[in-house]
Amino acid sequence: VNFNNPKRLNAIGPNEFRRLGEIAREFHCDHRQKLLLYTGEGRVFTSGGDLPQAIKATHAQRLDDFYNAYKSCYLNSQLKKPFVAIWDGVSMGGGIGASINAGYKIVSEKLVFSMPECKVGFAPDVGAAKFLQNTKNIDGFAFALYVTIASSRLNHHDAVYSGMADYFIPKERLSVVVEKLSEEVPDDLDTFFHSFAEDIDFEQSEIFQNQELIEAIFGNSCSVEQIMRRLETQ
Repeated sequence: VNFNNPKRLNAIGPNEFRRLGEIAREFHCDHRQKLLLYTGEGRVFTSGGDLPQAIKATHAQRLDDFYNAYKSCYLNSQLKKPFVAIWDGVSMGGGIGASINAGYKIVSEKLVFSMPECKVGFAPDVGAAKFLQNTKNIDGFAFALYVTIASSRLNHHDAVYSGMADYFIPKERLSVVVEKLSEEVPDDLDTFFHSFAEDIDFEQSEIFQNQELIEAIFGNSCSVEQIMRRLETQ
């Protein structure tokens, strides 16, 4: 799967979400298909759901469109065969939801990860309440609130440190990775990705640098009112 509408930042419209669901079902049922790979064209993986289309749709259309979006995310979460997502560049909102269940999430140094729908008052969906709390190295609840309420943007260091992504592979190596995966699926994908990956530098992760503050403000099952009071005291 290659998201390839650069003029719209590879936004995923209703038809695309419906097709993603169909692809997931086909991949699950067809034993000849060994691996599912998500990539994006140009400097963007995908900016997420196509908001202009959603605004123009009728209420009935919008309900159907959201149903198909959520269904495709659910079907991807049930896949048992290898699923790889390469987050190279802007990776946001519904695009994250569509690919977060990949067993192998690869990021490049161009990554911009966020849930921008919060800026227009739309609560992040597509499973965000679950996957944003599935963290490592940082409290999941605090991290989820920080990313959503603050509409924060993560770089590749942040994504790997927090557990949102699995491997950092420099952009210059990604074409070789995709080419080799297209030719043959390795028996051991972890070893395969390790051979291209580089370690991240935690010191360049704002999540790492500000972890204590993020957990103090957004942690401990706090309410929005508590968050505001904590922010006022900082």
